Amino acid sequence: MNRILRAALALALVAAATTAPAATRYVTDELRISVRSGTGEQYRIIEVIDTGTRVETLESEDDWTRVRTPQGNTGWVRGQYLVEEPIAAARLETARSELEAARARIDELEQSLAQAREQLRSAEARNDALADEIETLEGRVDQAREGLELQQENEQLQQQAARSREPCG
Repeated sequence: MNRILRAALALALVAAATTAPAATRYVTDELRISVRSGTGEQYRIIEVIDTGTRVETLESEDDWTRVRTPQGNTGWVRGQYLVEEPIAAARLETARSELEAARARIDELEQSLAQAREQLRSAEARNDALADEIETLEGRVDQAREGLELQQENEQLQQQAARSREPCG
């Protein structure tokens, strides 16, 4: 009995020592599929293609689809591995590129906006200066008008004075 207890204890210690702590892992999205010469696993592999490879479908038979690869090889792959849209990784890369282009465009537009605001401030300052100049010129025109009126009145008075000096008669 003592032997059985020792054996059980030793077995428990070995099992505890070999059990690794649980770790989180993810299934890879890197997939490689075989293009085969026929519709089954028993047929020879013509080519191995990576996730996201664009292929031309030629025909389907059961769970298999005949495809033409970018290298021009024609063979059979399991239809379950084919989708109609580019894979998520390719779409993500496209989205990242578009996002980067959009951010660059936003930066350009922000620079253009800053320049336009500066031009607006400059135009407003020029407008204010021109408004002041107009006000000054209007004042001068008013003065000139008063001077003209005085001159005309002076001429009329001189004519009246000249007529009143003339002998009557």
